[in-house]
Amino acid sequence: GYNLAAGLNIGVPLLPVGLRLEGGYNRVNVAGLPTGVTGNQDIMSGTVNATVGLGLPYLIGGLGYYSTKANFTGGGTTSSSDRTNAMGFNGGVGMRFPLGVISTFAEIRYHKMMGGDNVNSSTMVAANSSYIPITFGINF
Repeated sequence: GYNLAAGLNIGVPLLPVGLRLEGGYNRVNVAGLPTGVTGNQDIMSGTVNATVGLGLPYLIGGLGYYSTKANFTGGGTTSSSDRTNAMGFNGGVGMRFPLGVISTFAEIRYHKMMGGDNVNSSTMVAANSSYIPITFGINF
């Protein structure tokens, strides 16, 4: 799968704590499907996160709103689920790599949607989903 995100970091120089507002789109492959069937899950998110700098490494975590939809292809047909929405949380670690005016970063986070466990036939997707994206990015 892949992960796209855009964020706004808010902080004060010389203070190790900050705030990141972030919007994201993730597409992950669905595992465990019958032979001949492929699937993916699209997840959109909006999160508010606290960051704690530990020098170049940092901790990040917060709350967000997640929206997911599943798509399946097999036997010559394609079907999609209804969109399912739920609140959720995330947490992880990252490392900054300063390059003058800009800096790059690498980050790994655990995201969890806190919806119901049941997948019903009308939606085909449960809101109780979790995923772990690995992100490489640039800060301006």
